[in-house]
Amino acid sequence: MATGSDIEIVGYATAELYFEGLKVEHTLGVAKQFSPSFLLGVEFLSETGAGIDYGIRPPMFTLFDGLIELPFYARCDETNCVTLARTICIPAFNEVYLPVDSPPEFNNQDVLLEQPPCACSVTIARALAFCRNNKNCMPST
Repeated sequence: MATGSDIEIVGYATAELYFEGLKVEHTLGVAKQFSPSFLLGVEFLSETGAGIDYGIRPPMFTLFDGLIELPFYARCDETNCVTLARTICIPAFNEVYLPVDSPPEFNNQDVLLEQPPCACSVTIARALAFCRNNKNCMPST
C-alpha cells in the first residue's frame, strides 16, 4: 500500500473491465476489509500505459498511451451531479421517486445514479435512468 503496510490477499479473481467500450481482462487480488472497495494497482497502471494529465480541467486519466481518456470529476460539481428538479418535503420513514435535473452532456444516455460516498441526510438508492432534455426518465419496460 502507499502507506507501506501490507494488504492480506485472500484470493484472486479475473474481472472484465470496460473503458469506453474497450474490454480489458485483469486478474485482481481480493482483500478483506479494504477501502476503497476497488483499487487499480501499479501493475494494472503499468500494463495499460496509464497516465494522468493535471494540466487540463477536469484532469484526464488516460489508458493505453492516450487511446482511452476518462475525465476525473470532483465528487459533486455541475458536470457530474444531478440536482433536485423541485423542492419537496418527504415525511420521515417514507420512500419517494424524486425527479432530478441532469447535466446536458448526459442527454440521450443511460446513467447510473448512486449515493455519494460522503454522509448525507438523505439516503439514495442506485437507479438506472435515461436522460432526456436534462431530466431523468425511468426506462420504459
